[in-house]
Amino acid sequence: MASIRWALLAVCLAACGGATANSAPPAPSPDLGEASPCTQDAECVATNFGGCCGCPRDPYAITTAALKKHENQCAVVDCTMATSCEGFEEAKLFRAVCRGGKCALEKK
Repeated sequence: MASIRWALLAVCLAACGGATANSAPPAPSPDLGEASPCTQDAECVATNFGGCCGCPRDPYAITTAALKKHENQCAVVDCTMATSCEGFEEAKLFRAVCRGGKCALEKK
């Protein structure tokens, strides 16, 4: 179990690149909205999660389980975030639905 944590830490640190308050915000990870299969709307969530050390990003839909997995991986990462994160739409303006076996967004 400890080796898995160290491996996750190494991956997250590499992805974060040691962001500091003086550096530009990191680009969002393109893999966060991975196509996790769903069978019902309740399995999906609308989120702005931008990765372990990233700024929030425009809303996207993902399964609750996949989002939880990403958040748990980030629990072992200590990042210094830039404070100028802006220019994204709030996820609360959307609802996540399961369409064709994939999570999708609908405007509320």
